Amino acid sequence: AAITSAALAGDPVAAAVLEQFCVFLGRVVGNNVLTLGSLGGVYIVGGVVPRFTEFFMNSGFKRAMGEKGVMSGYFKNLPVWLVTAEYPGLMGSGVALQQAFGSQI
Repeated sequence: AAITSAALAGDPVAAAVLEQFCVFLGRVVGNNVLTLGSLGGVYIVGGVVPRFTEFFMNSGFKRAMGEKGVMSGYFKNLPVWLVTAEYPGLMGSGVALQQAFGSQI
């Protein structure tokens, strides 16, 4: 929390640390996309990222995610969504129940 706060307040060292976190996250996510064969996109949910949305969206995350040599083309049109809902799991469960049981709920 301290690094995030400092980075968002303009501390250049903290901003560099946060940028490096985004790049590392992008590399790991990119590996998982290729491993799992994701086609519909990437959802970043929970954790610390929603605390610095604007910074994240302007970071090297997406570039690092797609730097996969001959497989880089796989990422060209792959969307990335940052989920900021407070309880996305519960919201999704509610929608699934409603779709499955309709008015019986």
